[in-house]
Amino acid sequence: HAYAMWAIIPPVISAMFASYTMFAFVAFLHFLDARSLDTQIVECISMLTGFFAQKKNNQGRRKAQMHQKSEKKRTSRAPGSALLLREVTDSEENEDIHSDGKSAVSSNCSYNAELAKQQQSSLEGVHRQNALEKELCDLIVDVMQKKFGSVQSRIDHTCKSVGNLWLHLVFFSTCQVLAISTSAVMHASGAIKADYKWWWAFQDFFHLGGGLVLLAACMGVFCIVTSFMQRLTLRISEVIGTTGCPFTMQATILGLVSARPLGMHVLWGSTYIDASKALIFFGVTLVTVVHSMMYVANYVDLSV
Repeated sequence: HAYAMWAIIPPVISAMFASYTMFAFVAFLHFLDARSLDTQIVECISMLTGFFAQKKNNQGRRKAQMHQKSEKKRTSRAPGSALLLREVTDSEENEDIHSDGKSAVSSNCSYNAELAKQQQSSLEGVHRQNALEKELCDLIVDVMQKKFGSVQSRIDHTCKSVGNLWLHLVFFSTCQVLAISTSAVMHASGAIKADYKWWWAFQDFFHLGGGLVLLAACMGVFCIVTSFMQRLTLRISEVIGTTGCPFTMQATILGLVSARPLGMHVLWGSTYIDASKALIFFGVTLVTVVHSMMYVANYVDLSV
């Protein structure tokens, strides 16, 4: 084994260092890409916030103007109404009041016509506002969909290129950890008919510790990007609720953003490496190692 390792170790260690460095580098690039996407999404949502805040102010201003005009017209019609209600005693006063009543009726008709015109103008303004709102919503949805699609397409290209190598290294490190754990148990139980040399502990410790570190690195570089991309969806759902936009628009944006899984994946996009999968896999491996070490400690204690 020692003679063979003189020829095997240099290319294997070099290839592993190069592979893990490449994983870390491309994951860092995708992480920066996702951070840039986060900034762009916040800018898009701020546009919605400004639009709906202005819409709310315009509606309040329009209601205040209509209320002021209504009060002004009602005040201007008061003298005519008082003349109609005043008791008359002579014909001249009756004629004056009759003429004032006519002017009040004509003023009332002109007021109704003006009020109808204002209502029509208000309806047209609401229609234009709704059309502009729909156009802005379609624009924001299209921009966000393209941004998410472009970032995820670059991640897909990377996963397609290095996914098989990532699986190979995970399998290699897992077998390395299991081999050392099983070997220690077999030595302790006497299944291997050979005396355990104390210096073998150095290579076992190196391979066992190195395998666990490489597994953590392999899982970590992929799940960091996946977790950040998944948090973007949650961030959008939290921030978009403060914009004041209708719930239908919020549902449309969130539905398009979360229409497909996001992040790093292997096995042709069927398995996304997120924090939950990484913790479960690493936890099971660590429990297996601890169980083997406890098994060895029991055998040693019984032999002593």
